[in-house]
Amino acid sequence: YSTVQFTPENIAAIKGISSVKYCSARQDTLLPFDRVSLFPGTISTDAKYQSYTKVLGVCNTEDDELFTTGTLTLAEGRHISANDTHVAIISQDLAERNELKIGDYLTAHSYSMEDESFTGQEIKVQIIGFFTPSVVEQFGETITTYDKIQNRVFVDLQTSKEFDGGEINYGFSALHITIDDPQDMARVVADIKALPGIDW
Repeated sequence: YSTVQFTPENIAAIKGISSVKYCSARQDTLLPFDRVSLFPGTISTDAKYQSYTKVLGVCNTEDDELFTTGTLTLAEGRHISANDTHVAIISQDLAERNELKIGDYLTAHSYSMEDESFTGQEIKVQIIGFFTPSVVEQFGETITTYDKIQNRVFVDLQTSKEFDGGEINYGFSALHITIDDPQDMARVVADIKALPGIDW
């Protein structure tokens, strides 16, 4: 197993190959934001995790699977791009629940190895966009608070690394690549494998 992560530069190189439509990757973290009221799930979790939500660190949201498949739609503001730092996109529902608007800040803390919790350095992210999901969980569906789509938060990759206390490698362990034509699959795979700078 190689501990070398895929980098934003690798993603850019793969996106430059002809017939590649999207190349997306994300890094998941569970963490609590200060003074943010989440939509409660239907599965009871450890009390500690009731205020936690899933935070997805991305290079950009426009290429993210959830947006390219139409599961989520950018309703207001703009997407996260590769050059952004300390920014976030949240659901319109979560914004309304907490009376948040574009330009407001969310505050969380980095992971402290000492306390084994998010009690480290304060990190602020500015809300630059709102998304709306095409489908939300049905009444009676079992789901944890942190897995509810309305509670999901997207941040830039740099911020995601800071939340983890810098303990993780900078990058991604897996990528999702979408191509225009299935008949190009073998060539695209060969072209990607020929790229320099990826530790196969």
